[in-house]
Amino acid sequence: IEFIMMYSYVYTSKDNPLKAKPKELRSFDREMFGNVMKTAIPVIFNEGLWATSVAMIFAAYGRIGATALAAHQVMCTVATVALAVVQIANTVTDVFHTIYTGLSNATTVIIGQTLGQGKTDLAYSYSGMSLKVTWILNVILTIIFILMRQPIAAIYGFSAQTTELLMSSFFVYAIAITPKMLAYLIVCGILRAGGDTMYCMLIDASLNMIIQVPLAFIAVLVLHLTLPMAIAMVAIADVLKVFLCYHRYYSKKWVNVFTGM
Repeated sequence: IEFIMMYSYVYTSKDNPLKAKPKELRSFDREMFGNVMKTAIPVIFNEGLWATSVAMIFAAYGRIGATALAAHQVMCTVATVALAVVQIANTVTDVFHTIYTGLSNATTVIIGQTLGQGKTDLAYSYSGMSLKVTWILNVILTIIFILMRQPIAAIYGFSAQTTELLMSSFFVYAIAITPKMLAYLIVCGILRAGGDTMYCMLIDASLNMIIQVPLAFIAVLVLHLTLPMAIAMVAIADVLKVFLCYHRYYSKKWVNVFTGM
């Protein structure tokens, strides 16, 4: 559906710069291909590792034992409850994340276009504006998420104990929005726009696979934490990621003018 919509938009719009003939789409040379793939391959690995880390973290949550959930007195299959709650909490959080996805995509376009014009200082200024917008959104959406968590949880008709667990998980996800989305905007909206995809891959691979995944299993299998506490422990990696992302951002090493030639 997305392909059909994009294709229709490009080829039905008047004077759309992307409206290329098949011959033009195949007109790149080996050097151009190499330059593009040098930037694209780290992104491919980055997204793949991210998906793998999410699956492994969910696998850890699914192994939460009866002791960890005893405080909530959940009277059904422990693993099923843990997975159901975290999947619902994650899905609802993703609804809020779509706003940041739009902001990140817009930031990438604006910064990429500005860098393509060779206006590096202006691109850096635009990136700062996007970060300010992200901070404002963090405050607004965190408050909205916290206020809406009870009516959202009520939709599912769980028992009182499971609803309490879901609301606690919502609260942790709401607080974790700030570090998670700041890192997301810097990595996907700013650094990638400057072609700094290798650094993005390294920071995501190291923090997601080497820190977040082990933290999830330590929280569940070693410390026997409750689900909300386990989610909070995993979010520590996002806090660390923000510091590393800001350090890279202020260094301006990501500001590269890419022409493809």
